[in-house]
Amino acid sequence: MSDTNLETTQENKTQEAIAEFAKKLSYAIENDNLPFSKNSMEEPFNPKTGYPYGGSNNVMLKMVSGEKGYDDPRWLTFNEGKELGGTVMKGEKATKLLILDRDGSSRLTFKYFNVFNANQFKGLNLPPIEKNDMPFADRQSQFAAAKADHEASNPREFAKNEYSKLSHESRVALIKEIGDQMTMSRIGDSSIGKISEANKQFAKEWLDLLKTPEGQREAVFISNDAFKEFKYQMQFDPVKDVKHEPIKDKVKEERVPNREDAATAGIKSETLARASDLVQKEERTLGSNAKEKQERATAPENTAPDKSTRTRAKPKEMTR
Repeated sequence: MSDTNLETTQENKTQEAIAEFAKKLSYAIENDNLPFSKNSMEEPFNPKTGYPYGGSNNVMLKMVSGEKGYDDPRWLTFNEGKELGGTVMKGEKATKLLILDRDGSSRLTFKYFNVFNANQFKGLNLPPIEKNDMPFADRQSQFAAAKADHEASNPREFAKNEYSKLSHESRVALIKEIGDQMTMSRIGDSSIGKISEANKQFAKEWLDLLKTPEGQREAVFISNDAFKEFKYQMQFDPVKDVKHEPIKDKVKEERVPNREDAATAGIKSETLARASDLVQKEERTLGSNAKEKQERATAPENTAPDKSTRTRAKPKEMTR
C-alpha cells in the first residue's frame, strides 16, 4: 500500500472513531439516558503505564463501561495485554480512542488507537483493584457541602467560543451535563443517567450538531471541556484519585514499540487537554485570518490594511 493510500486509510479510520464517539453520545441524548456506570468506579487508567485516560477518551470509556457493565477501570491495547499474560477473548471488540498529534504540516490532528477493558481479557496478570468503602451518603453530603462553600464566593464562568456551532448557552449546558453526569457516577448519585430538566430544551440542538463531521469533531472538544468540568468538581470529592505505578513487562525480550504502544505510553490526561486547547487555538487563528482576508477584500482600495492584524500567532509545540 502506498504512503498516500495508507494516510487516507488512517484518516478514514480516525473519522470513524470520531463518528463512533458522536454516535454513542447522540444515542444517549436521544434516549435521555447517559450510560455512565452507577458503581462509583475508579477513573479509567492504563495499568501498564499507570496513566489515567483524560479528555474525550475518559468520557468514551465511561460510556462504554456503563453500557457493557464493565466493573474494572483498567484499559489496555492488545499488545499491552499480551505483555501482561492476557489474551483478548473471542468475539470481543476494541474501543477506539483518540489522541492529538502533529501531521506533516505541523498542524495538530486526531489519530486513533484501540483499547480493551480488562474484563475482555483472560489470563491477565494484574493485582486486584482497591475499592473505596466510604458510604455513598457520607461522600455525597461532604461533596455537596464543599462545593457549595467554594462556589458561594467563586461563581462559575464559562468563556464564549465564537466558532462553536452551538449557542453559548447550549454549549455550556452540554459541557455541564456531561461533567455533572460523570461526577454523579463517581460519587454514587442514584439520579445519574437522565438529562436534567433545565437542559432538555437544548437536546435538539445537541442532536443536530452530532449529525455532521464538523459537529462530531466539535463534540470531541466539548467532551474535553466536560472532562475539565468533571476534574474541577472532583476537587470537592472527599475520596481522592489513586496514583498507579507502571507494571513491568512479563515478556523480557526487547521489541520495537508499535503505534498503539506509543499512543498510550506517555499520554497523561493533562497533556491531552493541553493539546486539545492548542487545536482550538489554531482553529480560532485560522478563522481570524479568514475573516481578515474577507475584510480586506471588501475594504475601499485607498484603505491600507491594519498590519497589526496580519501577524499569525505561532502555535506552541505540543508536549508529550
